[in-house]
Amino acid sequence: MYPDRGRQLHSFSDAKTPEYEQWHKETWAPILITPTIEHQGIDEGAPLLRFMQLPKLLDVIVNRQLLLPPNSKLKKGDPYECTARPDYSGIPRKGLEEELIRLEDFVPKTETGGNTFPLDYLLGPRVAQMKYADRVRAMSDEELPEALWFAEHERLKHDVACSCWYGSGVESDAMWRLYCGHVGVSITTSISRIKKAVQCYVPKALVECFKLSFAKVTYSNDKFCGQTRPRLVKRLAFRHEEELRLFLDYPLVRAAGFPLVVDPCVLIEKITVTPYAQKWEFETVKATVDRILSPSARRRVAVGYDHPPVEQSTHMSATDPKWPRSSALDYFGEPTNQS
Repeated sequence: MYPDRGRQLHSFSDAKTPEYEQWHKETWAPILITPTIEHQGIDEGAPLLRFMQLPKLLDVIVNRQLLLPPNSKLKKGDPYECTARPDYSGIPRKGLEEELIRLEDFVPKTETGGNTFPLDYLLGPRVAQMKYADRVRAMSDEELPEALWFAEHERLKHDVACSCWYGSGVESDAMWRLYCGHVGVSITTSISRIKKAVQCYVPKALVECFKLSFAKVTYSNDKFCGQTRPRLVKRLAFRHEEELRLFLDYPLVRAAGFPLVVDPCVLIEKITVTPYAQKWEFETVKATVDRILSPSARRRVAVGYDHPPVEQSTHMSATDPKWPRSSALDYFGEPTNQS
C-alpha cells in the first residue's frame, strides 16, 4: 500500500521553530536515488517503444528528464481511465471502513471544511456533526463500497503517475498516426536500460519504500477489474496500443507529473523518425539530435554508451516493381540482333 500522505506523517506542529526546521530538513529533504524498478513477467531485454512529438523528445535529451503524468491527465485522452472498479464483495465490512477512513483526504469537503456524503441530507445536521470515522461506520452496507470506490478513484487520479510504452515488436501505423503528428519520433529502450538510466528525487522519509513498477495493461470492457488493479485496465478499443506502463503509486505526484532524471544516451537505444516526415524534416531532426548529444555537448559520458542513432522508419517506403532490362531486349522488349 502507498504510505499515508505527508500531513499525516508529521510528528511536529507546523510552527516554524528551529527544531521543526531541523526535523523537516532531516526527514523531508529530497535526495537523488536510483529507484528499484519491479517488472514481474516482463523480459528485461525486450524492446520498448515510446511514440512522441518532437517537444517531448527534446525534453528528454535537452532537459534530461522523463515526465510521468498523473492519471488525471491520462483521463483527458480516455475518460474511462481507471473506471474498472475492484470487487469489494469479499472484503469484510470492517476492512472497508478502515480503508475509507484511511482515504479521508479524497472524500468531498463541505464549505466549512468538513467531509460530506449524500447521507447527510437524509439524516440531517446530526450526521454533519459526527466525526469522520463515526460517519463512515454509520453508512449502510450499500453506501460503504460506493463511497470507498469514489475515494479510491480520486486517489488514483492524484497519487498515480505513469509513462506509457508500446510493447509489441511489430511496427504500428496507428501509433505513428495517433501520437507523432506530422513530424514525431519513437524512442526504443528496454527495462535493463531504464534501470541504468533513471534516477529521481525522493524525500528521505520515503526512500526505503519508494519504487517504480512496469506492468502490462489488460484490455477489457468489463465493469469490474477483478484481481487486476484499476490503473492497469483499458477498454478493448485501445488494444492497438499494446501498452506497458511504468508507474509509481505514492503521494509525491505534482500537478504536472513526477519527473525522472535520465541519461538520454543510456535510456535510448535508437531514435526513429516517423515515416510520414519529408526527407528534409528527417535530416533536420537527425542533425539536431546529433548536435545535442554529441560527445562535446554532453554533460557526462556514460561508460559503454554512445549517442543513439537516428533513423527514419521504412514503413512507407515500398517501391513498385521494375521492368527487367536484359541486354537481349531493346527498349520496346523486341529481341536485338546479336552476332
